[in-house]
Amino acid sequence: MRFFVALLNRLLANGVGQAVKNQEASAAHYAYLTDRVQVAEGRPQVYGTQFHNALQPLSIEDPARVDERRAEVGLPPLAEYVEQMGKASSQQPSWPEQKAELKHLLAQLPTSAEYEEYVAQLKRSLDTSMEW
Repeated sequence: MRFFVALLNRLLANGVGQAVKNQEASAAHYAYLTDRVQVAEGRPQVYGTQFHNALQPLSIEDPARVDERRAEVGLPPLAEYVEQMGKASSQQPSWPEQKAELKHLLAQLPTSAEYEEYVAQLKRSLDTSMEW
């Protein structure tokens, strides 16, 4: 399965690469996809966009030049990106907070009977609506 995901990502990267050349896609998106393909294939990433956790990027090809490559595709320097990732991860709610929010959202979902009544109302509405 991992092979097929890597293959699909590689095909997408090739297509996005062409779209970037045609100015139909963002070079930054190409960088993220390129790194994802590299990591999926067990190779060092090129642009440093993939992280093991919020504070540590996965292996990077030629790390001394990563900021040059990042600048070429419109990404901020790696140190700045690492800082952004750290801030974003510290702002994530804790697992107990996430569970509480999920329980709250699940409680708001309609019951089966409410859902069936809603569908019936939609059908009645369609039956009585004007034809175009």
